[in-house]
Amino acid sequence: MCETNPPQKPEPHADLPVTDMTAEQCLEVITHAESMKSYYDSKKAAALARFAELRPSSRPGVALADGAREEVAIEVGVTPQAAAAQILQAQSLVKRLPTTMAALRTGRIDYRRALTIDDLTSGMSDEDTHAVEERVLAGGRRSNPTKFRDAVRYQVIKADPEAAERRRAQARQQRNVTFRPNPDGMAQLTAYLTSDETLAAHRRITALARTLQTPERTLAQCRADALMDLILGKEKETGPDVHVAMNVTVPMTTLMGLNEQPGELAGYGPITSEHVRELAQNAVWRRFITDSVGRIVEINSRGYFSPFLQEFVQARNRLCRVTGCGLPVPEPNETGAVDRLPVCVHHIRTLDRPDRYAVVVTQEHDTVSVRTNAAARLPTVPEPAHGAAA
Repeated sequence: MCETNPPQKPEPHADLPVTDMTAEQCLEVITHAESMKSYYDSKKAAALARFAELRPSSRPGVALADGAREEVAIEVGVTPQAAAAQILQAQSLVKRLPTTMAALRTGRIDYRRALTIDDLTSGMSDEDTHAVEERVLAGGRRSNPTKFRDAVRYQVIKADPEAAERRRAQARQQRNVTFRPNPDGMAQLTAYLTSDETLAAHRRITALARTLQTPERTLAQCRADALMDLILGKEKETGPDVHVAMNVTVPMTTLMGLNEQPGELAGYGPITSEHVRELAQNAVWRRFITDSVGRIVEINSRGYFSPFLQEFVQARNRLCRVTGCGLPVPEPNETGAVDRLPVCVHHIRTLDRPDRYAVVVTQEHDTVSVRTNAAARLPTVPEPAHGAAA
C-alpha cells in the first residue's frame, strides 16, 4: 500500500485559543480537523492490517494468532471482540479497496464512508469492487452519509444485477417480527420486511395517525396508536379509509427488459430491476421526461394541471435541498402550499424565523442556493430521477 505524509495544509489559527475564534475561524478548524482525522483513520487501518500480518494464526480457518486481538484491545480500550472487528475491517480496506484508502488518506471521504463501501461491496469480485469504488468516489463524498450509501448501493446493483437480485431474494427469506423489552413498562416490536412493504405500511400508519391527531397527542404517539388499532382489529375506529401511494422511478428500457438498470423507490433508494418489475405489475404509471442528467423537467398531466403540478414539485424535489440535509420534502398538505421552497419541515420552520443562526435559502429556476452565516454559498440542483448516480 502506498504511504503518504499527512495533508500539507497547515493547521489554521494554530496559535489562537478556541475561545477567541470567530465563527468562520471555528469552521476552518473543524474542516481541517476532519481532514486530519481521515488521514489518521487511514493510518490506523494500515497499521491494524500490518499488525495482523505480523500475528498470523497457526490454526486453519482462524484469521489471527491467539492473543492478537487482546493486544489491540488493551491498547485502544475496547473489548477483544471489537478489536477483532476493527482488524478485519482494516484488512478488508487495505487488501480490497486501494482507491478508497487513497481517498481516506487525502481527506476526500471519512472512515464511515470508507466502511460503507467495504460493507456494500463485500462478496463482489475484485473487478466489480474496483469499478464500484472508482465510480462512487468520482462523485465525491456527497452531502451526507445517507446519500453516499445510496450512491454505493446504486453502483453495486448496476455492477452485478444478478448478484444483487440473489441477495434480495435471500434477505427476503429473513423477514421477521421481533420483541424486545425496554425499561419503564415499555417494549419494542420490530418488523423486518421488504422495502416496499415497509414504506407502504409506514405511510398508511402515518395517514391513519393524522386522522387521530389531537392537541393532546403527538403524531408519533398517534402512529403507535394507529398501529395497535390495525393489529388488534380496531382499524374501523381510526377514521375514514386512506390510500397510500409509493413512487418508483425507473428507465423505460428497464421495464421493457432491455437492460438491468436499477430503479429508485422514493424514500428508500436504489432497487434492483427485477424488484422494479415486480412492483410494476399492479402499478399506475405516469410519464416523466428528464433532461440529459436525469432531472425531471416535465410530467404528463393529461389536461389536469393543478394536481399534477403538485406531483411535479414532489417528484422533482424528493429530498430537502439544503446541503447535507436529505430529509424528505413534506407533502403539500403537511405545510399548506405547493409553491414553497423544496426543503424539509425543519428548514421550513427555519425560514420562518430569519433571526435564527441558520441558513438563507433562495431559488432561481432549478437551482436552490443555501447561504450560511459564514457567507458560504452552496448551490444545489434536483438529484437525477434515475437514482443515486456516480
